[in-house]
Amino acid sequence: MGKNSLEFLPIAILELSLRDKFDVLIQIKQLNKTLITMKYLITGGAGFIGSNLARYILEKGHEVVVLDNFATGKRENLTEILDRITLIEGDIRDKSVVESAISGCAAIFHQGALGSVPRSVFDPITSHDANVNGTLMVLQVARELNVKRVVFAASS
Repeated sequence: MGKNSLEFLPIAILELSLRDKFDVLIQIKQLNKTLITMKYLITGGAGFIGSNLARYILEKGHEVVVLDNFATGKRENLTEILDRITLIEGDIRDKSVVESAISGCAAIFHQGALGSVPRSVFDPITSHDANVNGTLMVLQVARELNVKRVVFAASS
């Protein structure tokens, strides 16, 4: 069976005109597209990396939930996509907020953090709490809600 073969299709389709076969294939492709639409959570989604990741995932036809407390993220980073995302303003250390954000998600892109090396030197307790305990909360809730993929990235 070649790449362009229609042998995999039921016999009834083989009796259709070429135009009708094309229409059926387009409908199958559209059906497959809707079947594989996924919902993703981006923590820190109002930051530079998170907001660009949100745009990319939306372009691929998926749903996006952004969880951000706006400590370092900017609302203007989300302005052009605000009507296409679910925005949850909250902290990754708050279990109920994280549970709400993760619910129904296929995967999590964990970008949420309190950046800045100088800030971490000046106030290491707050940086540790937000970054370490916040990440642990995301991982714990992901496990509880049976989310199989968490992608973590950090830049500082």
